[in-house]
Amino acid sequence: MRSKNVTIWAMLVVSVIVSDVSATTVFSDDFENVATGSFPAKWTLSYKQPDQINAEAIVVDEATDPGSIYEGGKSVRINFNGGSTSGIQTTFDPVTRGVVTFFCRIDEASDDLQLLGLFNHSNTFAPDSHLICVSAEPWDNVWEYSVSGASIGVPVVFGEYARFDFHFDTDLDSAALYINNQMTGNYPFENPSDGVTTLRSCDDSGPGTAEWYLDNVTVIPEPTTLLLLVLGNLALLRKHKD
Repeated sequence: MRSKNVTIWAMLVVSVIVSDVSATTVFSDDFENVATGSFPAKWTLSYKQPDQINAEAIVVDEATDPGSIYEGGKSVRINFNGGSTSGIQTTFDPVTRGVVTFFCRIDEASDDLQLLGLFNHSNTFAPDSHLICVSAEPWDNVWEYSVSGASIGVPVVFGEYARFDFHFDTDLDSAALYINNQMTGNYPFENPSDGVTTLRSCDDSGPGTAEWYLDNVTVIPEPTTLLLLVLGNLALLRKHKD
């Protein structure tokens, strides 16, 4: 009876901690609460030259952009019209260790396209701000994903959504990238960091054009050590009971 009670207690503790971990999500945007045709409310325009804003972003649904939605009712579509680097970005409280997840679909791109980058602070064009970025670019006329300018050998499939997960640790100044739940490698940051604070999605340098979509963007700190400890103890309790 005592073993059963201890197991039940441990399961309750796990439940409480899991709830607490999910509540610590520092950023989440599925664009569902933004009016169709509007700019995504949690984001701002990102541009290198204030007089050359060459990107626009609007929330679309199945009626306004058939076949473009990842899931739910809405996604955000970003268009780049050539010229200086432009896109969108969002800023949140610093996270030293966690996971950035997003879904992206590329319909058209004529040159390098930064799908999502992690940054030290909101001035993403400052030399010390850039940490790591996953991009799409042509290599010998074959489009592949790259990390910080180096191809990772994974082909880009235009017109289809792909899932991306950056598992990052600013103490180690590195991140592991998963594409469609497959690990591609572990990559160093370009600058040391005390915490990821900003995400940016933009055309890299122009002068070409591009159209791409984002959906279900989240930033979640890693689970606490206490959660892992309780899970381990629960497993031992069950083994002892058996």
